[in-house]
Amino acid sequence: MEKCVRNIVLWVCTCIFCSGICYGQEKARPDTVRIIDRFSFRTNAFEWLVTIPNAGVEFDLSKSPYRKTTIGLTAKYNWPTYHNYSPPMVFNFSEIKPEFRKYWRPVNKEPRDPSDTTKRGFFKWLKEDVFTNAKVNAKTGRAYYVGVYANAGTYAYKFGKTGRQGSFCGLGISLGYGVPLYSYTRNFIDVEFGFSLGMLMTRYECFGHNPVGNYYFQYENQGRDWHVVPYPLLTEIKVAFVYRTRSIKDKYDKVDPERLMKKQNRIDAKNQARLDKEQQKADKEAAKVREAEEKEAAKVREAEEKETLKARKAEEKKNDGNLKASDKENTKVRKSEKKDTEKDVKTSDKEKAKARKAEKKKTGKKQK
Repeated sequence: MEKCVRNIVLWVCTCIFCSGICYGQEKARPDTVRIIDRFSFRTNAFEWLVTIPNAGVEFDLSKSPYRKTTIGLTAKYNWPTYHNYSPPMVFNFSEIKPEFRKYWRPVNKEPRDPSDTTKRGFFKWLKEDVFTNAKVNAKTGRAYYVGVYANAGTYAYKFGKTGRQGSFCGLGISLGYGVPLYSYTRNFIDVEFGFSLGMLMTRYECFGHNPVGNYYFQYENQGRDWHVVPYPLLTEIKVAFVYRTRSIKDKYDKVDPERLMKKQNRIDAKNQARLDKEQQKADKEAAKVREAEEKEAAKVREAEEKETLKARKAEEKKNDGNLKASDKENTKVRKSEKKDTEKDVKTSDKEKAKARKAEKKKTGKKQK
């Protein structure tokens, strides 16, 4: 552990030395951040309260004021104290924790119109209201961060009959925000609130304390080899004081116009694609409606044609019936006329035959 501490001190000194070299080169450039302003030094007051001395350093990865990513290193070491006797309570802890962070600042947005009753899906709600830096009544004075970290260290504690000592390593995420606290010329103290949550892999041995002999002893077969803790652990609660030469209120607040333009172009392209998609969807719906209307119109025309054909057939059938009835009447009339004619002819023949007979009789009388 002492070797790790020496390496940390050497790394910090190297960074400070390099900052002194680069300071003059970047001082005159208007669109860059000075090396010294890219450093911050912090200590977690909450861990001091629980008797864990700690210190950390953070460094902005880019000299551009538009970049908001940092890398940091935190060391914690509660060293074992030496006594003339072995204390029954033990609490020793050491940890090395490198961390990568991304900062952002919230921006204000207009509240949703109460008259807007458009339903939003769950994922759209997450995107528009949760995972975004645009908030209603946003606290723009805060600089929020999210980070990923790796940690490794050792521990030994004993508060009861049995104590544990071992090693651990792990991975996790950090969340929090910073606010300005105090400033004097070019020296600033900020406060940082946050927490870390992660998964740990550990191994440990169990030990006890013999007050009579004033020594520690190890319990056999009660320790465990390397294993993963089956649930996430709250590995840090942070209430830290941060020293900077540039306050948090003046950092991570600028937006690169080129990136903003590219982002706006992407948003416009996305919106245009969405509008095109909606237009295609509307065109498809309109085509479906037209197709349905055409089908309906075709059905109506077919029904009308069927009705017309049916009416025509009924008309033709009626006409055929009328024609047959007329033919029957005509035939009947002709037959009647024929009968009458034949009757008249017979009557005329009878009359003629009578007349001839009568004339014959008259002629015979005259001849007599």
